[in-house]
Amino acid sequence: MLSSTGTASILGESFQDEIKPTENEVRALESQKITLSCNYTYDNPNSLQWYRQYPRSKPEFIILTLGTTDSEKIEGRFNVTNKKESKQVHLEISSAEVTDSALYYCALQPTYPNGFPKYMLRRDTVGEDLSSGDEVIQAQSMKTTEGQEVSLGCSFKTGGNAYLYWYRQYPGSPPQYILQRGSGFTGSHTADFAKKRFSSTVAKNEGRT
Repeated sequence: MLSSTGTASILGESFQDEIKPTENEVRALESQKITLSCNYTYDNPNSLQWYRQYPRSKPEFIILTLGTTDSEKIEGRFNVTNKKESKQVHLEISSAEVTDSALYYCALQPTYPNGFPKYMLRRDTVGEDLSSGDEVIQAQSMKTTEGQEVSLGCSFKTGGNAYLYWYRQYPGSPPQYILQRGSGFTGSHTADFAKKRFSSTVAKNEGRT
């Protein structure tokens, strides 16, 4: 039997829109089909996304589907289906493998009521500016003492303008959105809890944030 496979949600910081798993754990035998499901409350999300996270590793993007209509998308063994009428999104994994044992996150990108997404954890973005060659590289760790100022940096490579996002994650919890900035244009947004102590800068010529 495969070890437990759970789902968690990446929630918005405002507007009370949510996406939540229908169950906390799914078990399956190797080669069986696995279905993970989430319910969401937002009426017209731009996209619905799935991520996978192995222990002591960062979340990795798996697949997305458009959220404005009933839709389905297949990539290899992963199939995602959006049921707009019932506001459910399903991730199906065909022929389960031992390596599929992980924590899975469902997330949604809503329309932009204030010009900014509430939450989005994606390596690439639907649009003409970005491509599959875009990447973000971050240092593994940094040590500091309480009361000191901390500066975290990462380098990025993109063929056009892009939004850059910062998240934090506590053990046993889903990633929490902190802020976002544009890499080649003005525009930024910071979660309410982070406005007093968190800030960001972008050096596009150096490809760093």
